[in-house]
Amino acid sequence: MKSLQNNREISVYSNPAVQLIVMHQWETYWKRKSFCFILAPLILQVIVFTIWSCSYLPNKERADRNLGNVLEISSFCLALYFVIIETCSSAAAFFSKDEKKSTYRQSSVEFLLSFASPGMILACQAISYFSESKLTEEPMFWYWEFVAWTAFILWVRMGLMLRSTKTLSQTIAMIQISANKMISYLIIVVIGVMAFTNTFLAVRQVVYITMAGSGNEDAPERPFERDMVVTDFWSFKDKWLGEYISIWQEVFVGAVIGLEGDNAVGFTDTQWLLFLVAIIFNTIILMNLLLAIVGFVQGEIQETKEEYYFQ
Repeated sequence: MKSLQNNREISVYSNPAVQLIVMHQWETYWKRKSFCFILAPLILQVIVFTIWSCSYLPNKERADRNLGNVLEISSFCLALYFVIIETCSSAAAFFSKDEKKSTYRQSSVEFLLSFASPGMILACQAISYFSESKLTEEPMFWYWEFVAWTAFILWVRMGLMLRSTKTLSQTIAMIQISANKMISYLIIVVIGVMAFTNTFLAVRQVVYITMAGSGNEDAPERPFERDMVVTDFWSFKDKWLGEYISIWQEVFVGAVIGLEGDNAVGFTDTQWLLFLVAIIFNTIILMNLLLAIVGFVQGEIQETKEEYYFQ
């Protein structure tokens, strides 16, 4: 089993003898333990945190305090439980005499998720408990963003844990491999988006000047005032980077769902040429390339779905 744990070659798991060994170990030793000590507590944590963050927390001032105490204590205990488990597992792997540290097989992403998820839940609980401000007041807006990221990471971790089920292992493996294979693709997407953001930012300056005072209701306006007073980091960002970020978001969303004519109001013929190039490159070429990558990965996973399940 240690040799299999140290092996990353997917072809090894096509061997029937290897499949028998893995299935024997899973059915005899790990299936019940994994469900009782990992999967079941994680499912319970997802349910408790979802109820707490979606139903109780927005109505904390009006909700039953006893219900809140039950949810908070349950969520806190489950998060602390996972922190202890992951700490013990990581410590055992770190001090293992095995040079390859076979017991420590998680990828860096999974390792971070295993600690980040319970750690962020503990932070949510602590902030909610000790905060003197109401969570619905403006000074606590940042807290809800933190809760949003906590929920996202928790559900991602839940999805990764479901790889051990035969029904979902193929789909989850396809998502993971697609993400790995799309790193170079995403770099090209970012470069393309930044290139056309720079282009359209320059074009928009011309549009602002030529359409100023024209009375056209569709005339674009600057997203932020140039004369605004800088009082903090966010106002500094809005004044000097706000327009760039706004156009970057516009171009990025356009690369996914397609740019529309409203994005080119006031463009001259030569500026429309740049707009068409952006559509051809960002929307047509890159999206078709994305479909090709996903199709290739799906075919690869389909041929080796049994191997990925046993891995």
